[in-house]
Amino acid sequence: MIELQTFVLAGKAEFTLTSRYSGKHYTFQVNKAKENPRYPGKTWFVNYMVSYDEYKYLGILKGDAIILNLTAKSHAGEESPVFKIFTAFWKLARNGAYDWEGTPHGDQQMIRFQHVGRCCVCARPLTNPMSIDMGIGPECLSKIGGE
Repeated sequence: MIELQTFVLAGKAEFTLTSRYSGKHYTFQVNKAKENPRYPGKTWFVNYMVSYDEYKYLGILKGDAIILNLTAKSHAGEESPVFKIFTAFWKLARNGAYDWEGTPHGDQQMIRFQHVGRCCVCARPLTNPMSIDMGIGPECLSKIGGE
């Protein structure tokens, strides 16, 4: 079993974070940068979903500290919900506050982590927390007569 931090930094991670306070969820992609002089060392690009299959750039995880840095091309600022939930999750994940299933330990229950699964009908990525739990997207569920 790999650590959650290792999963996120594996190269092409896609996952959903849900605020246990607001119930809002946000889907992220974390992609490792290809080796080139512009991005020496360890660098990952963080993107967030704005609509199905459309992502916008949030920032980079860089260096040994591996903290999220906003850049001139970031589409969200430090006060945005996507920045706040990602940085809060990342701090907790790096400190070992989650087990592999994304279950927070102790009092760290403010953010739920879920990998982005695929629909059992159409194989499209699932990003809604309820859909991930059920393994089927809302459109396919309605097509097969589910509720």
